[in-house]
Amino acid sequence: MGCKTVQHCLNTTLHKENYMLSRHCLACSSRVFSGAEETAPVEAVSEDDSQEERDRKERIPQRKADISRCWSKYCMDVLRVSRDKCVQEMTSTEESDEDQNIEKETSDEDSACGGEGDEEGDRKEPLRFESLEVTSLEQHVCCSWRAKSGSNISKEFYVLDGHVTNHVEILQDMSQLYKLLSFFDEDFERRCKMHKRRVDMLSEVLIELNPQHYLLVCRQLMFEIAESYSDMIDLKMSIAEESGGAPSMHAVKKINTLINQSIKFFQSFSDSLKHKGALPEKFDEDTVRPALVAQFYIARLYSKLICADKYGKVENLKKSFDIYQYLVEYCDAHPDMPEKAFKDELGVSREMARLLPLKMDKIMSEP
Repeated sequence: MGCKTVQHCLNTTLHKENYMLSRHCLACSSRVFSGAEETAPVEAVSEDDSQEERDRKERIPQRKADISRCWSKYCMDVLRVSRDKCVQEMTSTEESDEDQNIEKETSDEDSACGGEGDEEGDRKEPLRFESLEVTSLEQHVCCSWRAKSGSNISKEFYVLDGHVTNHVEILQDMSQLYKLLSFFDEDFERRCKMHKRRVDMLSEVLIELNPQHYLLVCRQLMFEIAESYSDMIDLKMSIAEESGGAPSMHAVKKINTLINQSIKFFQSFSDSLKHKGALPEKFDEDTVRPALVAQFYIARLYSKLICADKYGKVENLKKSFDIYQYLVEYCDAHPDMPEKAFKDELGVSREMARLLPLKMDKIMSEP
C-alpha cells in the first residue's frame, strides 16, 4: 500500500470520524512496511548520487517517516474530537443528551434492520466500526505520546535542511499536540509548561528561516507563538487568582513579561503585512481574519498589563482603545468583508471602544 494511498484513506476515514477503520488502515500499512524494511538494505546517500539514485535510497526512510506522520495525525485527531466532545458537553448538556438518544435510536434501528437472517444486514455489518473514545487523562497522555513518537520519527527524515516545509509542519503538529493535551490537564502549572514547549520549538525554527523566502511560514509561526504566550497569560492569571489576595511582585513581573512577548509576536505578524511601513487599506480575503484578530489580541493584551501607576494604566488603555477604534472603523469602511471574518470580535470591539473612554476617565478621577 503506497503512502499516498494510506494518507488518502486516513483523510477520508478521519473526515467521517471512522477511527477504527483508520487505525486498521494504518496498522496494515505498518505491517507491510515492517516486512519491506527488514529485507531492504540500508544505503547511505552520498553527494555524488544522481537524483534517481538518491530517490531510490531514500524511499524506505521516507515511507517510514510518512507512515509515522500518519499515525501522529491519527492520534491528534482522536484527541481533537475528544476535546470537542468535552466542550460540547460542558456548553450544552441538554443538546448532548438529545444527540445520545438519537444515536441510540439509530443504533436500535440498524440492529433491527441488520439482524440475524437479514442478508443485506450481514453484508453491511463488517463495514461498521465503533467510534474510538478517549476519556481519561492517562489515555490522553498515552495517545499524545504515540503522536509525539510518530512526529519524532518523521523529523529524522524531514530535517530542516532540505525539507523546510515538511519539517515546519511537523513542528506545528507537535505544537498543536501540546495544546490539545493541555486542555485535558487540570494542573495549571503543567499546562503552562506545555505551552512553553510550544513557544520554544516554534521560536527555534523561526530564527532559522529567512522571511524573504518563507514569509507565509514565518507568519504562521509568529501567530502561533503569540497565541501560545496568550494561553500562558490566561493560565498565570488563573494561578494568581486561585492563590487569593493580590499577586506577588514576581507573579506580576512574569505576567507582564508574557504579555509583552505575546504583543511582540502579534506585532511582528502585523508588521509582515505592511507595505511601505503601513498596513494596507484593505486586506486580502486570505489575510483579513488573521490580520484583524492579531490587532484584536494586541488590544486585549494591552488592557491586561498590570501597572500600579494610574497614568501607566491609562496609557495602556489608550493603546487598547486606539486599536479597537481602528478595528471598528476598518469593518465599517469595508461592509463587503466576509461576514464570518470578524463577526464575533467586532461586537466586542464596538463595546470596548465605547467603554474604555469611561474607564480611563474613572481612573484619572481617582485620588
